Parts: sequence; structure tokens; C-alpha cells
Amino acid sequence: MEAYSLLTEKTFHGSMEKFLDLTTKLQSKQVNKMVLSSLETLIETDGRELLRVMLEEHLQLRGPADVGDVLEGSDSVVRRHRRERSIGIKTIFGEIAIGRMVYSKEDILKGSPAPKPQAKRVWASLERSAEKVVGDMFAEADRRDPGQRRECGILVDGQGHPLDLIEVEIDQRKIKATIVLDLIHVIEYLWKASRSFHPEGSLGGEGWVSRYLGMILEGKAKQVAAAMRRSATCQGIENRDGVEVCAGYLHNNAEYLRYDEYLARGLPIASGVIEGACRHLVKDRMDVTGARWSLKGAEAVLRLRSIHASHDWEEFWTFHERSDYERNHRLHYARPERLEQASLRLVK
Repeated sequence: MEAYSLLTEKTFHGSMEKFLDLTTKLQSKQVNKMVLSSLETLIETDGRELLRVMLEEHLQLRGPADVGDVLEGSDSVVRRHRRERSIGIKTIFGEIAIGRMVYSKEDILKGSPAPKPQAKRVWASLERSAEKVVGDMFAEADRRDPGQRRECGILVDGQGHPLDLIEVEIDQRKIKATIVLDLIHVIEYLWKASRSFHPEGSLGGEGWVSRYLGMILEGKAKQVAAAMRRSATCQGIENRDGVEVCAGYLHNNAEYLRYDEYLARGLPIASGVIEGACRHLVKDRMDVTGARWSLKGAEAVLRLRSIHASHDWEEFWTFHERSDYERNHRLHYARPERLEQASLRLVK
């Protein structure tokens, strides 16, 4: 009995929790007042979830199916690179996620070199308003493509104010542009919602996020929002704040979440490069330990870093030297009275 208790507590912890939750519900006053049809629905829904978790935990006991360092498949190809990952499997009780060892011919984690952005232009400002910065962005796009011959894609993180400013610029300039909501922020909302159904860091939560993320990538954001709300209601989830926030975010921004269309057109859907640029451009310099900045000084530093990050430094420095000469030398020395004031003599 002691060994059995140790096994169930450590290995089937999730199943035991689901079982205790179900039996606790069945003893509640609310359930005692249910009609038979509602009681059957409750037991079927919660009981199926219990069986799903039990099956998932049992398969985890079998291990990751590690057959050694090398695997030769039925196609006679020797696969030497391996890694453990979570695999989603559809069962009669619902989808489960289990850890499995995956073998490949090449190390797919290395992959091919990522393409580098071309003619990249970055800038940041503390003095100028958001309206001005967004306007500068559209002015740069007009300068590069005045005839709007290329497709314009605008990747945003979903904050309401910048998104409103972008839509105003699009309307005023009467241009065609596709607004794409950053996928990384969507995934963050999904993870928060998953904690209403699964413990944080569990394979069940990973499988839940993977399943709904796949649907969102297929352009089914509204269906996902409705499904998670319905699932929370059927399971009687009390702490569903994460679900409601995520569902509302997906429903309200569905027009910017058509990832199936964006990918087919070759548009970017994640802002990792942009987030990295923000960290390198702003935080790495402005947030150093002990730094104190005036607004004017910080703005000047950001402008210089923006020029350097955009690979425009050589051109800028040539312009700076020419402007400095025109401003402080040529115009002054071209006027004889300036020389007299400086007690200098013009040599011909």
C-alpha cells in the first residue's frame, strides 16, 4: 500500500487532482440541485477530462521512446541527431501532449542562416510625440516607394494607441497597407489562459497552447476565443480571468490575426527582430547602471545610435563635416569684415 500511495502521488498527480475536483463537485449543494441531464453532462465532461489526463500521465510513464544515439528508419536512412520534444496526440478523450525523442538526419536546430533585413532604418525619440514618430514612419515608406508598387505590411504589438495612429495615417494618406498583430504577444495571452486549465509548466498546458495556436495560425482566432470560453464554462472553471482576457483580445483583434493569409503572402508575423532592435538601440545604452539623462541629452544619443544602427554613419559624418564647414568657416571667411574682426589677413 505504501508503494501504491507513492506512485499515485508522484506519477498520477494530475489525475488525482481531477478526480478529487469531480468528487468534491458531486458533494456540493449546487450539484445536488441539478436535474439528471445537467448532472450527466457534468460527469461526462469532467470524467472525460479525468480520463484524458490519466492517459497522458500513463504514457509519460513509458518514457520518451529513446532507442539510442542512432536510429535507422525503414527507409534505411541513418538519423544521428536527436532531441526530446512535446508531441500532441489526438485521442478519444481529447488531445494529449507527451514527451518523445525525435530523430532527424541533420541537426534541424541549427537550421539555415536567417535572412538579414535589407535597407533597415531604425529610429527612436523621447522628445517627439507618438503621432510624429508614426508620421515619420509613413514618410519614410513614401520616400522608398512613392508609387506604392510594393506591398506594405505593418507589424504591431496590439497596443491600442499606436494602432489607432497607424489607422489614421493609412486613411489620411489613402494607401493600401496590411496591419499584422505580432504573434509573440498572442502566444503570451494563450499561455496566461492555459493556466486556468493546466498547472504552469505542465505538458498539458503546452499541448493546450499548441492546439489553439495552430488554429490561430489557420486564421480561426474568433473560433478559438469562443472555444476556450465554452471549455471554461463546461469545466466549471472559477478562476477564468486569463481566459476572458485572452478571448477578448483574440475577438477584438481578429481582423489583424489572419496569419494564414499573411504567411501565404510572405509577410512577417512576429516582431522578434523589432524587439531586439529596441533593446539594442534604447535599453543597452540608456539603462546602464548609474546613468542619469536629461531629455535633450538622451534624445541626442538616441539619434546618433539610430544613425549608426541604420548603417548611415559614414554618410552622416560626411554631411556633418560639410555642414560644419559651411556654418563655421566658409560663410565667415568669405566676408572680409569677419577677417578684420578676427585680426586676420586674407592671403591671395
